[in-house]
Amino acid sequence: LQLSFSAAGFQYPQEQKKSLSAVSMEIPAGSKTNFMGSSGSGKSTLLNIASAAFPLTEGNLTFNGIPARNLDIPSLRKHIAVVRGADQIFKGTIIENITLGNSNYDLERISGLCERLGMSNFIFQSKNGFNTELLPEGKGIPYNIAYKILVARALMLKPGLLLMDEGFDSLSHLDKEKVLKEIFSDRYNFTLMTFSNSIEIAQICDKV
Repeated sequence: LQLSFSAAGFQYPQEQKKSLSAVSMEIPAGSKTNFMGSSGSGKSTLLNIASAAFPLTEGNLTFNGIPARNLDIPSLRKHIAVVRGADQIFKGTIIENITLGNSNYDLERISGLCERLGMSNFIFQSKNGFNTELLPEGKGIPYNIAYKILVARALMLKPGLLLMDEGFDSLSHLDKEKVLKEIFSDRYNFTLMTFSNSIEIAQICDKV
């Protein structure tokens, strides 16, 4: 997906100050862009707008040249994957969390993905493997495993746009390397927008 912001702004209801103001930029299809900034700088708001969760309160946003307001938002969201934090884990098995309950999946592909992300040992050492039950919000499992499950979920969706928030920053250096190696591999051609202060991701993106 290609995104274009033109004089874009957003203001939360009952807030006197705009969270975003006069944002104009191009996000080419297939590009990798990282956004850095302190807390309250608008990173989360920008992610929510790019994911079509929030409509702009001023200016314009287009996807592949079509104004967002003219698109069917539920259909658009099918092409967008968002990786946030462990709170996206729901009560269900590991495989259900990766596939979102879709029974039509390629287990070989999922196994290879989990191996590359570095969570195969955890899965196969668990009593029921991929059928191990998870608690809501990833309670009871290491954060790095919960995050990698969410990355695997996003990649299995084959999105046109992948958005990753600063939950990435809480990973160890080794885990960051594994995640970045996978999402920057030639297996994928999605547009990537990351919202992170991690130097590892800033160094590898096309634009910061």
